[in-house]
Amino acid sequence: MSEQSYRVPFTDAATANLGYDRSQLQAGIVHIGPSHFARSHLLKMVHDLLPDDPRWGVKAISLRNHGIKKALEPQDYIFPLIERAEGVDKTNLVGSLIDVTVAMEDPQEAVDVLADPDIKLVTMTVTEAGYYYDKTTGNLDFSNEDIKKCLSNMDEPSTVVGLLVASLEKRMKTGAPPLTIMSCDNMDANGSVLRNVVLAYADKKDSRGLGKYIRDNITFPTTMVDRITPSTPEEFQNVADETVFNWPVVTTPMPEYALVIENNFAADMPDLVSVGATIVDDVTPYKNMKVRLLNGAHMALGCVGRVAGYDTVIDAINDPKIEKFVAGFIEEAKNTLVPLDTIDYDLYADDVLNRLKNPKITDRLWRLVRNGTEAKLDKRLLGSLSDSIANKTGHDHIAFATAAWMHHLAGVDNNGQDFDIQDPYAIDSGLQQLARAMGEDPSAIIGASNKFPAALQGNDVFKDAVQKHYKNIKRHGVLQAASLLNGLQGVPSPHAGPDSPDVING
Repeated sequence: MSEQSYRVPFTDAATANLGYDRSQLQAGIVHIGPSHFARSHLLKMVHDLLPDDPRWGVKAISLRNHGIKKALEPQDYIFPLIERAEGVDKTNLVGSLIDVTVAMEDPQEAVDVLADPDIKLVTMTVTEAGYYYDKTTGNLDFSNEDIKKCLSNMDEPSTVVGLLVASLEKRMKTGAPPLTIMSCDNMDANGSVLRNVVLAYADKKDSRGLGKYIRDNITFPTTMVDRITPSTPEEFQNVADETVFNWPVVTTPMPEYALVIENNFAADMPDLVSVGATIVDDVTPYKNMKVRLLNGAHMALGCVGRVAGYDTVIDAINDPKIEKFVAGFIEEAKNTLVPLDTIDYDLYADDVLNRLKNPKITDRLWRLVRNGTEAKLDKRLLGSLSDSIANKTGHDHIAFATAAWMHHLAGVDNNGQDFDIQDPYAIDSGLQQLARAMGEDPSAIIGASNKFPAALQGNDVFKDAVQKHYKNIKRHGVLQAASLLNGLQGVPSPHAGPDSPDVING
């Protein structure tokens, strides 16, 4: 898409076509952390329901970043959204955002925005680090320096947790109605984590009854968010042109199950179901589906693609050997999920593969697999591998992905080129050095990683499968090894590794 096609003229006629009168909007939602995801999906969902219900305008709070306020304030916070589906691009203006506050500049204003009695819903995308929780206990990490600083000056909170507690205290004292606070960050049990850290911080405040007030009046629903919005190309972020709406955000259309929300609300809520959200009593099956199919496919593609010598998702998935492998991986991972009448796993699996193949949204492979050993391996590969072996539903593609991860640790592709594995745990623990020195038996990596459950390590089916695929990749390269697995030995790859004889089958 050319730069020119991103641009929407900055005219009254353009804003008149939003579908609602922005002067009639009321603020009913506050979003903390106006991320690319928030602008491309949450704010677009709210935008779509405003013609029927103008009570849900959005005020945003950025903790420290001035960028979005500086960019959008001159155009009254309206911004272009470019949805890039295969074969077609669609540009719309989004008008649901009505104000942005930078908390670092004025923490009291941020508290007042959150404490406004008209606000019924708070949403958040602040990344996992913004919760300051101890992953071992699930509670607030009081040893963190940011939390210590925030606790030392509670009247001017400098963390999201402190900001929320200060605003909840004000809501309690002013008699504001109950409030729903909804994390949209990509982490397990995000609602429970948020509730735990807020209550732990509140207990440190010398404010009578605050903990009980929060427990009785504030809810923290868990969500599953299946959407990643790439950074907007730099050339479109700072277009100094007062004749157009600047700072567009680029994404793909929102698929089924992109936002799943636990039915746990404190008060009146916008009709998010009418604009694509799914509300359920238990988010867990949807989370498992996303982690094993989408995130698992990302991990598998990232490892195989980088070892093959590719750099981007679209280049890797356009290799027929890799595409066939990823499709087989998704099928095996899908078969580990508990069947439910409310979830169409086939539809979701097809959507995952189609998203990876969309040439309009490209991503770098390193992003799919960074921090893979510590943060991703167990949930994205090993859980599916354990269940597929136990249930005898087919495991070869998942075992192959696990073997490819071991080769990825070395940071050398099949063309002999070094690459940065972006995996601090693997580097600091010595796993990378071990991977570089390995022969054809991966047992040492399995033991040294401390990530493989004992039951899996002692399983002969697991050991045989992973060793077979590890040896094949070691001897003949990942693409030829995938060829045998896929039954595509005769299909040429556009980016094949070194020449080698036929891949062994055992």
